[in-house]
Amino acid sequence: MAEKTPPEHVYRDYAHAADHVQRFYELNHRYQTVEFARCKRDEYARLDKTRMGIWEACLKLDELVDESDPYTELTQIQQCLQTSEAISRDGHPDWFVLAGLVHDLG
Repeated sequence: MAEKTPPEHVYRDYAHAADHVQRFYELNHRYQTVEFARCKRDEYARLDKTRMGIWEACLKLDELVDESDPYTELTQIQQCLQTSEAISRDGHPDWFVLAGLVHDLG
């Protein structure tokens, strides 16, 4: 899947995004209430859903595509790898490269 890089002067043009991106935000705005957020916090804050190592968690990201991003159809692991590679290529320290790799694990 190819990444659709926007022109330099455009930053995340959601007004002209694909239908699935616009639908994602429409549903979020309609249903993400304080009550919904509290229920999700209560459901997931216990941290009892699963147990896995960092690399296992990264591999789970291969199953996810960020529906909110109008410019990519890459899986989250592909995006994380691209991010960490770009950080490394730019000469940043190892801790920053690692942060780029795991930034979507939360």
